[in-house]
Amino acid sequence: MEYIKFLQFKGIEHAKIMSILGDDDPGGYFLQMNARDLINGKTKNLRMDDVDDVLKTINFFREMKAIIKEFFSDIQLDESDRVKNIFWVNASCRGAYQDFGDCVTFDTTYKTNKYRMPLGVFVGTNNHLQTTFFAFSLIRYEDADSLIWLFKTLLECMRGKAPTCILTEYCPIMALAIPDVFRNTV
Repeated sequence: MEYIKFLQFKGIEHAKIMSILGDDDPGGYFLQMNARDLINGKTKNLRMDDVDDVLKTINFFREMKAIIKEFFSDIQLDESDRVKNIFWVNASCRGAYQDFGDCVTFDTTYKTNKYRMPLGVFVGTNNHLQTTFFAFSLIRYEDADSLIWLFKTLLECMRGKAPTCILTEYCPIMALAIPDVFRNTV
C-alpha cells in the first residue's frame, strides 16, 4: 500500500497503477515486479497518451472546421505516417492577417512542450499597435522542408497573401526558406 502511495505521489494516477499491476490485489505482483517493469509500463502508457493526444487534436480540428467555416488547419506527416508538423488558424486570426498582415514576425519557442516540438507563432500588430496573432504551428524539426511547408501552408491559408516584410530570429535555414516561398517579401 505504501508503494501505491509513492506512485501516486510521483504523479501516477490510481487507474494507471492498477492497469500496470494488472489486478485489484497488487500484493503478489509486487514480489515479481522490479523498477524496470514499472518504468516500461509507464512508458507504454505515455505512448498511448501521445497517440490519444494526436487523435484528440485531429478531432478538435475537424469539429472546429465543421462549426466555423473559416477555421483552417493542416497536418504534415513524415514517411512513417507520424505527425511531423501541425498548423492552425482560427477565423479571427485569418481576418486580422488580411487587415494587418503586411509586416509579420515569426518566432519559435525552444521545445518547451511535452513533445519537445517548437511552437511557431506568426504575430503582427493592428492599427492600435496591439499584438495580433495570425497563425500557430508545432514543428517537429526546424529544417528547410518543414519551414517551406509551414510558409506554403500560411500562404494557402491566407488566400495567397504574402507579408511585405517578415521579421525572424537569425537562422540560416529560415533565410533560405523565406525567399523560396515569399518571393517578394523582405
